[in-house]
Amino acid sequence: MEQVQKQKYLLFDLETSGLNPKKNALLEFGCIVFGQDLEKTFEKSLLIKPFKGYEATESAMKTNNIDLSQCEKEGCSEGSLVGLLIKIFETIKTKYKLSPVLVGHNISTFDIPFLSEVFNRDGKDLHSYAPTYIDTLPLARIKCKEAVSYSLSNLCTMLGLPYVNGHRALSDCLSNFELVKYLFSKNDTDSKTLKYPL
Repeated sequence: MEQVQKQKYLLFDLETSGLNPKKNALLEFGCIVFGQDLEKTFEKSLLIKPFKGYEATESAMKTNNIDLSQCEKEGCSEGSLVGLLIKIFETIKTKYKLSPVLVGHNISTFDIPFLSEVFNRDGKDLHSYAPTYIDTLPLARIKCKEAVSYSLSNLCTMLGLPYVNGHRALSDCLSNFELVKYLFSKNDTDSKTLKYPL
């Protein structure tokens, strides 16, 4: 039980220039760190400078409405993002003796492959720092069987949770955090420990 109480989670969301982790670039990263008590302890939002030779699709750019020139001029490098995340992961592991659990909506098929590729380009392995994750999409399918759609926006609307400025990284994190609090409610330890290996 003590181990569960100490668990820390890093909820994150990405905005990208397309759907292919090898060809398309990470443009914006947002994250929230919280504990088993569902108290938020840290949040961060960063524009990311695209890697050389990246491709951008019209549909992705229309969805997130991110200014590519701003990312190229003001964004931090992928290496800087990797360094920041490793520092967060190692700080959590040193203090709590547990690796953080990654959390997000549809992260198993989208966000984790993208973030893993960013780590790979920097010569690092995401799995070695954060080996497990909780995806709120399949968890919502278990907890919200009445939903017509399991998109983050539809779930928040259906449940009366805040959802603003969709498809920007930190805004989606904040909305997803509200969904996490709902899904982790009712003292449902199973939801909090429904972890999968990367």
